[in-house]
Amino acid sequence: MVKLSNYLILSVVLFVVFPSQLSMYDTHWAPLTGLGILLFTFFGLLIIISRKIPTNIPTITLYLFLGLILSSLFSYYFVGEIKPLVVYGALIVLFIITRTLSEKIKDLDQLIISMVFGACLSLPIITILGANEPFLGEYKPFSFFRFRGFFTNANSMGMFTAGIIHMTVGVLYGYKNDLSNSKKLFFYFTLLISFIYLLASNSRSAILSVIVIFVLLLFILFLKSFKISKLKLDLRQLKIFFSLLFFIILFSLIIFWSGLIDNSVEKFFIKRARVVTDISDGRLDGWLFALENWNWFGYRNFAEFADLNNMKSHGHSTWISHLNDYGLLATSFFLMWIFLIIVWTLINITRNKGIKSNFVLFCVVVGFFVNASFQSATSTPGLLISVIMFAILYKRNHFLNNENSR
Repeated sequence: MVKLSNYLILSVVLFVVFPSQLSMYDTHWAPLTGLGILLFTFFGLLIIISRKIPTNIPTITLYLFLGLILSSLFSYYFVGEIKPLVVYGALIVLFIITRTLSEKIKDLDQLIISMVFGACLSLPIITILGANEPFLGEYKPFSFFRFRGFFTNANSMGMFTAGIIHMTVGVLYGYKNDLSNSKKLFFYFTLLISFIYLLASNSRSAILSVIVIFVLLLFILFLKSFKISKLKLDLRQLKIFFSLLFFIILFSLIIFWSGLIDNSVEKFFIKRARVVTDISDGRLDGWLFALENWNWFGYRNFAEFADLNNMKSHGHSTWISHLNDYGLLATSFFLMWIFLIIVWTLINITRNKGIKSNFVLFCVVVGFFVNASFQSATSTPGLLISVIMFAILYKRNHFLNNENSR
C-alpha cells in the first residue's frame, strides 16, 4: 500500500502544480489546471472514502468558503456567470481534499520540502520544452531581452521562475540546517537558473515580487536579531542578517553593472505604436475605471462593457479581474482568504511557531500576491501551492514540538 504522504506529494506535483505551470503557456492551455484539480479531487476522494478519513474544516475557513459559494451563486443568479462558482469551488475542494489527506501525516516538514522539490523539477522540463523548436513552432534563442522560452509571453516566464524562487528561498532559509548537501545543491542551482530566466524575461511584476520577498526576509531577520522586549541581541541571527544583506547588495551591483536589469527598466519608458506608457503601463487607468464601475456580482462581459466606454485597458490585475468578472462580494471573501493566509503565517513566524514550514508558505503567498497584483494569475501555481500549504499547516500544532526555536 502506498504511503499517504508519498501519494499526496506525487498527486500534488503531477495533478496540480505541473499542469498549472504548463497552463501558463497561453490561454488555450488554461483548462489544464482545471483538469488537474479534477483528477486530484477524484483520486483523493477515492482514498478518503476507502480509508474512511474524517474531514475537518476550521471554523473561520468554513465561513469564508460559505461566503464564496453563496456570492458565486448570487453571481450566477443575477448575472448568469458560472465561472466564479467553478473557480472558487475548485480552490475550496483543493483545500478540503489536501487537508483531509494530510490529517494523519506527522512529518509535515518533510512533506513541504518534498513538494517544493517536486515543483522545482518542472524547471528542467520547461527548459527542455522551450528549447524544442518543432514543439513551439517559432523558436527564439535565449537572450536577456524579453525571453519567453516555452511560454508565448515573457511575463509568463517571469511568473513561472519567480514562483520557483519564492519556494526555494523559503526552503533554503527555513530548512537551512535540515537539508542534505545534495538537496541544498539542487535548490541553489535551481535558484540560480531561475534568477537568470527571471532577469531574461524582463517581467517587472515578477522581479518586484522577488525583491519584496528578500526585503521581508531581511526585515524578519532584523526583528529576530534585536529582541527589544527582552533587551537581548541575538548574534547568530544578526550574523545571518548582515551576510544576507551583503549578498543581496553584491548581487544587485553585479546585475546592475552587467546591464542585466536595463531591459526591465526600459519597459517603464518604452514608446509603443499607439501610446506612451506610464510607470504602470496603463494599468492604473484600468484599475480606476474598474473601481468606479464596480458591481456587487460582476459583469457578464466586463471587457465589452469597458470597450463601450472607450477603455481599452482593463487592469491586468488578479484582484481587479475578480472584481470585474465575479463582483465585489465574491472578491472580498477571496481577498479575506488570501489575507488570512498572510497574516496567520506572519504571526506564527514572529512567534517562532512552525517557522520552517510557515516561512515557506509566507514566501509563496506573499510572492504570489505581489505578482498577481499586476498580472492575471488565478489558475497559476503560486495561488494553488499557497492553498495546498495553508491546508496542510493551518492550526496544525502536533509537529511544532520538533521545531527548533530561532
